[in-house]
Amino acid sequence: CTKDCYHHGTCVRENNKMKCKCHPDWSGDQCGEVTVPPCTKHCYHGGTCVRENKKMKCKCHPDWSGDQCGEVTVPPCTKHCYHHGTCVRENNKMKCICHPDWSGDQCQVPFCTKQCYHHGTCVRENNKMKCKCHPQWLGDQCQGKRSRTYLWIQLLC
Repeated sequence: CTKDCYHHGTCVRENNKMKCKCHPDWSGDQCGEVTVPPCTKHCYHGGTCVRENKKMKCKCHPDWSGDQCGEVTVPPCTKHCYHHGTCVRENNKMKCICHPDWSGDQCQVPFCTKQCYHHGTCVRENNKMKCKCHPQWLGDQCQGKRSRTYLWIQLLC
């Protein structure tokens, strides 16, 4: 049998004639015509159009489902991060990624808790909390006012 069937069929001899016996979804004298149209179903979120039982359907990414992969199967991240962090999923678990000045399982613990007065700012230096005072104030918590003499000396130097 020498008939070319375009790799979509098998050449067979029937009634002393060579003929192509086409594979499923192929037709024509040499099996060169597609009888089943290509899969054209639109699938969202990385889904792929596939044919099953001569019907088109979407094969969805694991986090998505539905006729066109438009429905979330993994619930949204709901861990409460106290407005000081962002909830993320890692290894099918929810956790908080805290903003730089916050820590704790739910970002509820500030890194710096020292009480500073008179526009002083709590800062961490060498893993210790301390108050950084406004120039007019001094002390462990910026509680004491600097003398005018000291301020004049600072201006002159």
